[in-house]
Amino acid sequence: MIRTLVARGVLKDLQTPQAVCALARRPIEVVMAVQRDFCSSEDVRVGGRPHDLAITPEGEYWSGTGDDKE
Repeated sequence: MIRTLVARGVLKDLQTPQAVCALARRPIEVVMAVQRDFCSSEDVRVGGRPHDLAITPEGEYWSGTGDDKE
């Protein structure tokens, strides 16, 4: 999907810490949702709170899940 959106020229800047974290976190969130919606609770293998953390080339930390504060 990302490649298609790139080809269409409709994506925001993907080089920001926010975008990098979202790109890394989204597949995990999708797996969590699929397992939550379609598996019995004893068969769910991915869950809990997802985490993300980006470190810029300048050494600055950013996290959409609050992990840059710890």
